[in-house]
Amino acid sequence: MALSDWLESADARGEGGYLIGRRVLELGCGAGMVGLVVAQHPCASVTLTDKDHGVLDLVRSNIALTLEHCERRPHCVAKVTAEKLSWGDEKSLTEVKSNHPELFDLIVAADVWYGLFESTQAA
Repeated sequence: MALSDWLESADARGEGGYLIGRRVLELGCGAGMVGLVVAQHPCASVTLTDKDHGVLDLVRSNIALTLEHCERRPHCVAKVTAEKLSWGDEKSLTEVKSNHPELFDLIVAADVWYGLFESTQAA
């Protein structure tokens, strides 16, 4: 919540202009709170990623609810997507990169962790 609060307060202070027209990627989005807060600003696009299919189903529902709310707000982002991205998995990284040929301008992550032990066990 801290990153979401900071983004909201920066916008309220008039310092949120850096989101305008940006392509934003959220890593390890969980329920998508940070990305969905960002999506309520005039970004070019917001892509929320997670490795868990169940989490992505939840995020897609949250995106739909946010976009429904955004219909009443003129500054919401037009394109919000949720995609699988498993760190260290070249296939999922290639998929995300092919879906987004232009580089992201801003990468956000909150409350994420990378289980090095788990990934070395799988190798």
